[in-house]
Amino acid sequence: MQKYQQWETAGEAAWGVALQRETVIRPLAEQPRLSAESIAEAACLLGLSRSALYELLQRYRRRPQASSLLPWKRGRKPNRSLLGDEREALLKTCIDEFYLRRERPSLAALQLEMLRRFAERALAIPNYRTVRRRVEAVDAHTALRRRDGAKVARGKLGPQSVSSLQPECPMELVQIDHTMVDVIVVDRENRPPMGDPG
Repeated sequence: MQKYQQWETAGEAAWGVALQRETVIRPLAEQPRLSAESIAEAACLLGLSRSALYELLQRYRRRPQASSLLPWKRGRKPNRSLLGDEREALLKTCIDEFYLRRERPSLAALQLEMLRRFAERALAIPNYRTVRRRVEAVDAHTALRRRDGAKVARGKLGPQSVSSLQPECPMELVQIDHTMVDVIVVDRENRPPMGDPG
């Protein structure tokens, strides 16, 4: 109950900030050209930097309502890599070429191999936790197939075939499974065996 009240209070405070911002930003958004003085005055009134004010102004012009001016979370965006393209590509190569092998190297061995490869290119090696997250993000079926073989992967996770047939209405595609039955078909008159019914 107390946590809910804290969230409610935080929400009310955020809306208060958004409404205060709207009273300052709405007149600015309606003007086709802005002077440096009006921007400086608005930034001072709201206690924001010029760049933050321009960001809010842009958000409000795209969607002119108070909710556009709600305070946003600081920091990096979720699921954004900080490694950079070159380091990320090398990390992926290390996982593909070294970790996903039949010899089943450990994460510690992968880290040592990465230390060698990254040092060759004079790049900073990623943190152990980053490497572990990338390894855990590898498709389970792919990892099992590459490290233990296709038979073990099928046994543990089942076949991974995807049908290319795409029916567009009911009963357009019907699949029938067959099972061998312990029955022998015989001729109606003389009763000689004719074979299995399958």
